[in-house]
Amino acid sequence: MPKERQEYKPFKRDSKGNYIPEKDHNSIKGEWYIRVFVHEDKNGSQQVHRNAKRYLLPKDGKLDEKPIPYKDFLYTKGKKPKLRSETAVAKDILRTIKIFKQNLGLESKIDESNHLQSFVQDPKRISYLWSLYEKYLKETVSIKTFEDFDESTIKNRGHSFRRYKQIYGDHIIDNFPKNMERDFMLKAKKLPHKKDSSKRVSVMTVRSDGITLNQFFEWISKEELVQGRAKKLKLPAKSLKPQTVIPSLDSRIRIESTLTKLIEKWSLKERNKSSNRTSELKRYRTLLRIYLLADYCALRREEIWSLPLEHIDLSNRIIHIKPVDADGGTNKDGNKIRVKFNSKSNRPDFVIMEDYVYKFLSEDLKSRDLKKEVWYLDKGDGSNWFASRDGLTKAMTRLKKDLGVEGKPCHGFRAARNEDLFDENPYHGKEHLRHADIQTTTQHYTSEKKPAGLINSLNKTTKKRHSVSS
Repeated sequence: MPKERQEYKPFKRDSKGNYIPEKDHNSIKGEWYIRVFVHEDKNGSQQVHRNAKRYLLPKDGKLDEKPIPYKDFLYTKGKKPKLRSETAVAKDILRTIKIFKQNLGLESKIDESNHLQSFVQDPKRISYLWSLYEKYLKETVSIKTFEDFDESTIKNRGHSFRRYKQIYGDHIIDNFPKNMERDFMLKAKKLPHKKDSSKRVSVMTVRSDGITLNQFFEWISKEELVQGRAKKLKLPAKSLKPQTVIPSLDSRIRIESTLTKLIEKWSLKERNKSSNRTSELKRYRTLLRIYLLADYCALRREEIWSLPLEHIDLSNRIIHIKPVDADGGTNKDGNKIRVKFNSKSNRPDFVIMEDYVYKFLSEDLKSRDLKKEVWYLDKGDGSNWFASRDGLTKAMTRLKKDLGVEGKPCHGFRAARNEDLFDENPYHGKEHLRHADIQTTTQHYTSEKKPAGLINSLNKTTKKRHSVSS
């Protein structure tokens, strides 16, 4: 079956007038023009091979005019140009082509119904520009850290764009929805939660999505992939971030006590049994190991999951927090595990061990086969207990649910530890949680309570004031 006759195709040229291949559209700057295919004046060879002569479409179709940029067709004339529809743009191009062919002395026969084309087939939808942006992220480095973007970071940004498409669809580039900048928050907050459709996305998810999308809009504008200024979505205030649910001291004591008793129970039952890398005894020991570092040391879930034994420094009584990219052994199905972790801001850090934690880790390491075991959460053969950090989350979620403890699986313990230190010195919480800013510590990791010693300080300073005045 013969191919449908093509009348024109947009193409890109650099500043010297050279054709830019499609693969280089994103990396080489240039201007878009219209390439016209003339079928009416073929020579013998062209007739055999079904080729057509190619011309650059000149302004108004006049032979003595310069090639007209494609963008000249996109907008209406006047003081406030507006983006025209695809159909209107295509019709205008075809009319200009008809005039051009007549000026060439040819009888032009163009069936507009079959040739209403749009600008560049691939990039005409916003999803195409996002694919270019993802490629850019994979090929560049973070301005803050000067490191490659983590795969999880790029994946999460992709989630933000998918939620954008849920709201506005895969619209044509340059044809952004009306009032999008102002009403994004209102529409985004109505989206269903990914894991529970009965719930809505959180305010911080909306804010995070907006930040990602604004970076995307700024990039496509800078790269001249869209016309006009960069879009900038209005975002929820950072202060709207909800307070972390902090488990009570009683519930924390109950978790530790329960796990300790279960370990004692299964130690007696499995004493005379052959070793099993996923026995009940090892499972409860693993949960206790997670709890101890999540609560007492205020470690994040990914920091616990990716912690190699070699990063536990008993001699200096510190736990090193460093980037990790290593073989994690195998899962229950025999599939390989990759443990990959980048520390906060890609900077190495450490946590000091208090006496209680030092004693626990010292005894714990003595019970291990250090010739075989590699990870803090090891199965006993060099394999990480969890194939991913999500596995750790599920295990702790199940444990807290069974014991009636509310809050996030690990993050709640981190906040609880900060509250322990708050009464002593708020800055100690900042250091132990390794926050760059004390505001983060006080705003999001404490309850509404005031320091226990506040009333004493108030009375002391007031008494001092009146003693001076008298």
